[in-house]
Amino acid sequence: MKTNRLLSIIIIVLCSSNVWANSLTRSESYMRSQDFYKQLYNLGIHWDRKELNIQMDCNSKYFVNPVSHAILTPLTFSDENIHPVSGAWTFRYEFNRCNESIIYNAIIVARDGKKPQMGALVPGTTYCSPQLLRDLFVGGVAGMVAIKRKNKSCKTVKVLDTTVTDGPGTTDNTGKKHVGIWEEQWVVKSCDEIIEMTFCFVPDGSGGTNWSSGACQK
Repeated sequence: MKTNRLLSIIIIVLCSSNVWANSLTRSESYMRSQDFYKQLYNLGIHWDRKELNIQMDCNSKYFVNPVSHAILTPLTFSDENIHPVSGAWTFRYEFNRCNESIIYNAIIVARDGKKPQMGALVPGTTYCSPQLLRDLFVGGVAGMVAIKRKNKSCKTVKVLDTTVTDGPGTTDNTGKKHVGIWEEQWVVKSCDEIIEMTFCFVPDGSGGTNWSSGACQK
């Protein structure tokens, strides 16, 4: 099915209450706009069809349901533009289609009043920030795949899902006490192989986070 046909059946979940809408900030209103939801929809279609190769023949309606967002740098607007002129944020949403759903995470960067640039982060409910995701993928995921995969010639690594399996808590995998540590399980695909891996994340108290492979000590 062509993307433009799918666009014609997209369902946008918006509140019609004027009182509720007037109480929103400009940033919040933008993140609930049809234009922004269409961008999330297009990203979901791309991630389904081009990255994960799932729901290739889905003919149902598609639903974009917001879950949460985090402001990385404040959004600013001008009177002349619908889109923000500066700012960056992440947005988590549930993508429902054909009786199945998946959690997608997007990172969005404003482009001087033009339609923002939107990129996909890993799917799932990870607590990791974009920077931590990058560091973990390069330093942890790729290494674990290289060790665990049977097909050593495969160069493809795709994250299928991330799930918080424990925390936030106070004890890491060495038994030391920390505040806010958590544990995640990642499901990764290397060519035709599915590889599961677990990571423990320990805030360093200075705004950063250390991680290690393996489960946190319970």
